[in-house]
Amino acid sequence: MTSPRLQKINELFKREIGQIIQRDLGNPNIGFTTVSHVEVSADLKYATVRVSVLGDDARRTATVDELNRAAGFIQHLLSQRVTIRTMPRVQFKLDRSLDAVYRVEELLDEIHEHEADTAPADQVPADQASADEASGDETSGKEGPADEASGDGRSGA
Repeated sequence: MTSPRLQKINELFKREIGQIIQRDLGNPNIGFTTVSHVEVSADLKYATVRVSVLGDDARRTATVDELNRAAGFIQHLLSQRVTIRTMPRVQFKLDRSLDAVYRVEELLDEIHEHEADTAPADQVPADQASADEASGDETSGKEGPADEASGDGRSGA
């Protein structure tokens, strides 16, 4: 469990490092980067900065390498913005948690497409059936012409 003080430091570093990357680094080799998580060690000696980068794997790896090369400069700028007794050594790592989210979404889409392709022609798709229930449309074709003629809406059973 992280102490409240350490949580505040993590959030402060996340915000400040994100601003430094966006505003102060003029490196064209750094792609569109978002600081997703910062974890400062309990002794305040190390800070692991997780970043997500837009682009393919080569672009992501190159961006993280560039950020690690610029880590000293980023630490320097961070020390000017944040007053802390010991400035942690900053290390950047690629955050791949969004990759897993995207993969799960792709798999769910494939499952839905497969279910739609294999559903019998007379079966109503699940999303259509739930929409009909929500709108109150309960006509399922079970009422016969005689029941409709009686006008009371009751079935013969």
